[in-house]
Amino acid sequence: MRYTRNGSLNLNAQSVLVASDGSPVMGETGKPVRLEAGTVRIGEGGEVFLDNRQVGRLKIVAFDDLSKLQKEGNSLFAPRSAGLTERKSDARIKSGYLEQSNVNPVSSVVRMVEILRHFEAIQKTVNLVMNEMNPKAIEKLGR
Repeated sequence: MRYTRNGSLNLNAQSVLVASDGSPVMGETGKPVRLEAGTVRIGEGGEVFLDNRQVGRLKIVAFDDLSKLQKEGNSLFAPRSAGLTERKSDARIKSGYLEQSNVNPVSSVVRMVEILRHFEAIQKTVNLVMNEMNPKAIEKLGR
């Protein structure tokens, strides 16, 4: 059994709801969610609707101890041992949205470069001031 937080779901050639890596999405019954042709919608509680008729519910779970999960690939988690206990989650699903990082990598790198340049400018200023002050201090102390 594998778990994911990746909400990018699709139908495969066998009409099974699958995650972005191709692994089947499980329903509450423990079986993969199979859908026929029609308009699919997923409700906030994980209800799966086909043409506004509920045909199943996603298995949405939570864990008391996340350290018992190990990461596999980009978005999968597997139990480290048989002692992993899952419980029903009170998480809400937002259909049509994908969870993303709260950090924009490009702007973060740009900001980091800006900070580095400011640091280098301050460091250069301090070095210039110290290089001018040291000879003057030695000259005055020598008098």
